[in-house]
Amino acid sequence: MNDSLPSLRDVIRAIEEVNAQPVLLYPGDSWSVGTPWDNDAALNRYAVDYATIAQRELVKSRPASLSEIKDCASKLLEDVASHNSRSFLKLLYGFGALTPLRFWISDLATGCELSLLDGLSVPSRLKREECDIELESGAFAYALKFPWGMGTLLVNARFQTISPHAERRYSNVCEIRSLNMRGFSLPRDLPRVIAERLNDEGGPAEFLRRVKHRLASHGRRDTVRAQPK
Repeated sequence: MNDSLPSLRDVIRAIEEVNAQPVLLYPGDSWSVGTPWDNDAALNRYAVDYATIAQRELVKSRPASLSEIKDCASKLLEDVASHNSRSFLKLLYGFGALTPLRFWISDLATGCELSLLDGLSVPSRLKREECDIELESGAFAYALKFPWGMGTLLVNARFQTISPHAERRYSNVCEIRSLNMRGFSLPRDLPRVIAERLNDEGGPAEFLRRVKHRLASHGRRDTVRAQPK
């Protein structure tokens, strides 16, 4: 991720190209809105920081045991059940809008399946190639423990997709958690959610087009066939 960062000078240039005035602050800086600001001092301080990234010691998260992960999943299930109708979630799974997610926990060499209806299960013969996402135990426990945890994984990129449909399936689960975190309950607040989407996505026609596209492209669970010996 660090290798792929755009430079701050490029970001400033892009903002200036649309006739906006960029204001780059370094932690600890203060600026009064509307007053002149020179970005050079902050740029120079950031340049020193970026130059030392490769030499810094990596910060590693604490691994989690399988029992810890199961506890986090149980609390997630309780939280989801407190915000949403089980019948509605069952309907979403029935129509394929939600799909049980299969995770491969790399440092535990264990596969598991997560459903917002039934919680976490650990099939004994689940293989890595049958899973959607690979990640470490610490990242997985964090994703389950906090309402924003799954969304955080999409930001920090601490996972690897295995299934070609993994990111879409994961995003759908994130969407439910995100709505609940914002105080929405499903299906009670579905009209408000749809109204927001209509406003955000450019009107009813564009909203319906995107819904149809997602439904049409939503493949069922990928199957892995055993090869004869």
